[in-house]
Amino acid sequence: MAPKKSDGRGRRFVRIATELDNPIVLAAVTIDAAETITSEEVPCGDAKVAILHFDITGFVLAATEELDIYIQTTFNNEDWYDIRNIHFDDGDEPGGGIWHGVVVIVGLPADDTPVVTETASLTDAALADDTAIDLPIGVALRFKAKGTQTGPDAVIDCNVVLK
Repeated sequence: MAPKKSDGRGRRFVRIATELDNPIVLAAVTIDAAETITSEEVPCGDAKVAILHFDITGFVLAATEELDIYIQTTFNNEDWYDIRNIHFDDGDEPGGGIWHGVVVIVGLPADDTPVVTETASLTDAALADDTAIDLPIGVALRFKAKGTQTGPDAVIDCNVVLK
């Protein structure tokens, strides 16, 4: 239990830690029409859970336009694999061009996962819309954004908490 603290008026309270204590704040990524852009990498150490809090602002999607966010992991700091896709199209566009979302990734323990010998099913920025695959969290995480929008630039902010 967290230590008791005073609120300055003589009352004591117990501080309760939140899931977003000490987040790793990634540099904002701006994506404009028809490009793919990659965030900085987050070393994961021995984390078993990653909590990603996204704020995506300024995007407007017209018919047939899309924005995909691929959350990716690596096991060797070279090859990156999609573990989650967040897909937006003109029917998903949030009001005012702002989307706030939290993605929780619970990685499989490395010792419970069979050795991957066939990598054909693992993808880099190509995982099907709104899907996830079960992989352990590797040595690092990042996200890759891929857009086809012709409207305003989208700014993607992401905070990461590792547990």
